[in-house]
Amino acid sequence: MGLKGLLGVSGCAVIGFFIAFVVVVVVLLAILIELFLPFGKDQAWAWMLNTSQQVSTQPPLPTGTGQPVIVGEGEWCVTKAYQQTPDQDHNNHGRVQGYVRDENGNPLTGVPVHVGWDGDEGGITEYTDANGYYVIILSPGSYYVTIGDGRASPRVYFRTNIKARWGHITYDVDFQLGICSYQFASTFDDPRQPCGTPVEGQITAGFQDTDYSLKFDRTHNGIDIAVPLATPTLSTMNGRVIGAGFFSGGYGYMVRIQNGPWEVWFEHLSRVEVALGDMVSIGQRIGLSGDSGDSTGPHVHYEVHYNGYPVDPIRQLTDNGYSTYLCAVTVSTAGGTTEMEGNHWKVTSFAGTDDGNWLPLANYPQPQNNNGQCVHWFPTPKQNEKVIDTFVPILQQMEMKWVVILQDPQEPNANDYLLTKLRQAKIMPIVRIMAPVGPVEPKTLGATVAHQRSFGVRYFQIFNEPNNKDEWGVPSRSPQWLARYWVGAAQIVLSNGGLPGLPPFVTDGSDLEYFQDTLIELKRLGRFDLLHAMWISSHNYGGMNEGGFFRYHQYQKIAQEILGHTPPILNTEGGLGTAEQTAQIIDAQFDFMRTQRDPYLFAYCPWLIGNSIGGGKDEAWEPQAWCMGALDNLTCRVWVGTSVQPK
Repeated sequence: MGLKGLLGVSGCAVIGFFIAFVVVVVVLLAILIELFLPFGKDQAWAWMLNTSQQVSTQPPLPTGTGQPVIVGEGEWCVTKAYQQTPDQDHNNHGRVQGYVRDENGNPLTGVPVHVGWDGDEGGITEYTDANGYYVIILSPGSYYVTIGDGRASPRVYFRTNIKARWGHITYDVDFQLGICSYQFASTFDDPRQPCGTPVEGQITAGFQDTDYSLKFDRTHNGIDIAVPLATPTLSTMNGRVIGAGFFSGGYGYMVRIQNGPWEVWFEHLSRVEVALGDMVSIGQRIGLSGDSGDSTGPHVHYEVHYNGYPVDPIRQLTDNGYSTYLCAVTVSTAGGTTEMEGNHWKVTSFAGTDDGNWLPLANYPQPQNNNGQCVHWFPTPKQNEKVIDTFVPILQQMEMKWVVILQDPQEPNANDYLLTKLRQAKIMPIVRIMAPVGPVEPKTLGATVAHQRSFGVRYFQIFNEPNNKDEWGVPSRSPQWLARYWVGAAQIVLSNGGLPGLPPFVTDGSDLEYFQDTLIELKRLGRFDLLHAMWISSHNYGGMNEGGFFRYHQYQKIAQEILGHTPPILNTEGGLGTAEQTAQIIDAQFDFMRTQRDPYLFAYCPWLIGNSIGGGKDEAWEPQAWCMGALDNLTCRVWVGTSVQPK
C-alpha cells in the first residue's frame, strides 16, 4: 500500500507542512543565529549539532601593570565578570574573577571571597589560590562580591541578565572592569581618600546638577569651581599620576591621580605641572586653572571616582554609605594654615597637624569703635522694606554695633535691602544659616555666602543648638556627627570668603560636654585650616553670673584646653524670660561689654528686637520681643543707649 493509502490525503498534507516548517526554521536559524547568539555562528551550530567543543581556559592572571597604586593594608580586585561560552555540556556560565594582594603586591593565599545577592544569607564562598587568584562560577542574576563575610570590606556589585534564545540562555554582563577595593572599609578616617577642593572659589555647578543637565544635555559628574585663569591647582589626594596632558573629548588639559580605589580628575587646566607616573602629595601644586577643552569660562572641573564610579566630591564615603562630607578625615601632611589677604581668607595648606598659625584676633573684622552691643533681629528670614526702614534707625539710636539675622540659603537675595541699610548704618551683621544639622547643599550655600560677602557680611553661623534633637535633619545625632557635618559646611563658607561659626548650644547642662566632645572630634579630624579661621557662637541666657551671662568663660576654658587657642566668641542669643525682665539687667550687661569685656568676646546679642511686628508667627516669642505694636505706633519695652526712646 502506498503512502497515500497509509496516511490518507490529510496525513500527507500534515507531513508536508511539518517538513516545510522545519526547512523554514533551519533557514531562519542560518540567517539569524549569528545575530542572536553572542559567541559566534560556528560554536552555535556545534552546540546545536552536539559536536565536541573546546573548553574555555582560565584567563591569564592579572599583572601589576596599570593596576591601582597599593597603599596601606592591601587590596582586592574584581578583574573581570563575564559570560563563559558553552562548554561540552552545553551550559553557559557566568563567572567573576580577581585577586587579593597585600600592601607590597604579594598574592595572599587562602583568603575567603564571598559572592552573595541581596536578600540571601548564604551565597558562595571560595578561597584564593597560591597566586592570590579566585574564580567563581555563577548562574544568571545580580550579585555582589566581598572579602570574607562582607563586614571587613565594601561590596562590589555586578549583574548578569538572562536572555532566552531558542532554548539556550545567554548573558548580557553589566559590570565595571578592574574594580578594586581596599581590604578594610574604614574609610571615614582613611587618609588615602580625597580631601578638600583643588582651588577656592564659588561652586557654579554641583554634582549631577539638574540645571547643568538641562542646559547642556549631559550628566555633570563633578563640581565646577570658578576661579581666575592660572590659579594654582592643588592635589586633593596622595597618589600616582595616571593621566597628565591634553585629552580629547572636551576635557582639555587634565591631571588624573589614583590611590587604590580612589581617582581624582582636574579638568580644563591651562597648564599641567606633573608627569605621568609621578607620586604626588595632598596639597601639592599639579597645574594651573584654565579654560581649555569644552569650557564655558575659567574654572576647574573636579571629579572624584571610587571603584570606577563618580561620587559627589563634596561628600565622603563611609562604612554606612555616603553619609558625611569630604575632608572629615585625618590626613598625613602637616599644615592647616589660613592667611588673610585683604578681606579674603586663603587656605594655604591642608589639614593634619596644628602649625600654630591661627588667624589673630586683630585680623577678625569688627565694627569701628566696637562696643560689643548687639541684638537679635526678627525671627523671620525676610521682612518688608517698611519694617527695615523703621528698625535699622532704632538699632542706631540704641548704639548697636552688631545684629544677628536669619538667612534661608534657598533665597540668597532675600536680605539684600536689609544688608544694604545695615552697611550704611555701619552695623555688622552676623548671619545664621537656617538649615537643620546634616548635609547642606554646597552650591546653594556657596552662592549665598559669596553673594552676601559682597554686602560686607563676614560671619556665618552654621547650624543652631545641635544638642536639641529637633534641630537635626538626619537620624544620626552626636558631637562626632556634628563635627563632620560642620566641617563640610565650613569648607564651603571659608572657600567663598566667609568665616565659619561653630553653632551655639542649648544651655541645659549638656551644652558644655557637647561642646567639648565636638572640639575633640574636630581636632581629631585635623581640619586646622578651618579651625584657624573659626569663631564660636554661644547662647548665654540668664543674669550676671557664671551660669548665665558669663557662661562664655567655660566655653573659652574648654577651647583653650583642647585647641591651645581661644577663637573669637560671639554670644548670639541671651537675655531673660520676658522683655521686662531683660530690661532690668540689660544696662549692666552692655556696660560690661563696653568697659570690661574680654578681648576674645566680640559681641553680646540678646533675643529679640521684635516678633509679630516684623512678621514673626510664633506667639511664644511675643513676651520676649523688645518692641511691639504697630510700625507707626510701636512701643519698645527694652531700650538701651544714651538717646531717648522716640514717642
